[in-house]
Amino acid sequence: MRELFIIFSLLFILSGCGEYSPSMWDVVNTHGTIENLGLLENFTQDVSHNKESEVRVVNYTHEGDPIIHDLNYSNDKITSTIDRRADEFGDQVV
Repeated sequence: MRELFIIFSLLFILSGCGEYSPSMWDVVNTHGTIENLGLLENFTQDVSHNKESEVRVVNYTHEGDPIIHDLNYSNDKITSTIDRRADEFGDQVV
């Protein structure tokens, strides 16, 4: 779990430093072409088994800007955070 936290922290820091580069641990949706969909399926299975889990989904806009959506399941609750700061035409807040 600590390693996953470090990875997400690094990704968060790097996402503020220019272009975002998705990792192999991200579900990536590029105009309907989805990579690593199994990670999202694993997340939903973990939730159904009441197991703590997290997943990052990166959706690309038509202009090619990433919108990062982090889902976290813990203590019987799903939290969702959307980061649109890299979207030139989106809200510049998390």
